[in-house]
Amino acid sequence: MEEMFKTFPQYTSSWLKGKLTLYKYQDFWNVPEFHEGGILAQQSFEARPSDVFICSPPKAGTTWLKALAFAIVTREKYDESTSPLLRTMPHECIPLLEQDLEQVKENHKNSCFPLVDKLIDEKLSATGLVLK
Repeated sequence: MEEMFKTFPQYTSSWLKGKLTLYKYQDFWNVPEFHEGGILAQQSFEARPSDVFICSPPKAGTTWLKALAFAIVTREKYDESTSPLLRTMPHECIPLLEQDLEQVKENHKNSCFPLVDKLIDEKLSATGLVLK
């Protein structure tokens, strides 16, 4: 993967004294870790008709959107006093495809959310990947 990044256009930020280098992949600039997860997801992940994806760019209300989607999907399972959202951040309840690919695949295999409850059938995932 490292060799592939050498072929991508690069931009090193001057305001961080050269400590941040962004790479352009599919017309999208980001850090290598994000692109690496996205590339692996594109190569190995196959969505199912029952999957629910929360797709939003970073800093666009993603946390609020994840909390809302999780609350709706699990509304019959939890009430306002037992919701995992009271003790867990929404990002921990819903895996990010490009960072938590193994967790998303495990959810597929088990058809559940191991982080929250073994009985939830809905498979929520989030992504910040650009759709082309």
